[in-house]
Amino acid sequence: MGTDNAPQFGTDETIREFSCDETACTAAAVSATLSLDGTVPSGNFTLSDAGKVNATGLKFNGKYCFAITDNKVEPTGSGC
Repeated sequence: MGTDNAPQFGTDETIREFSCDETACTAAAVSATLSLDGTVPSGNFTLSDAGKVNATGLKFNGKYCFAITDNKVEPTGSGC
């Protein structure tokens, strides 16, 4: 997503929440869809004011689970 068409988030944390379903990640509150390179996870994540990603329980390929804190990815094991 380029900066010219980036969604405006405002101050409410809940509108920065994206839901992924292994095909796309969307944020219904701002009618936005993210374009991701590579494998799209299933699960939810939130963008911080600084644009950093935070998530727990993202699942890749239906079996690999990760948490993300301030853009740092950590495996959490299989099965979430």
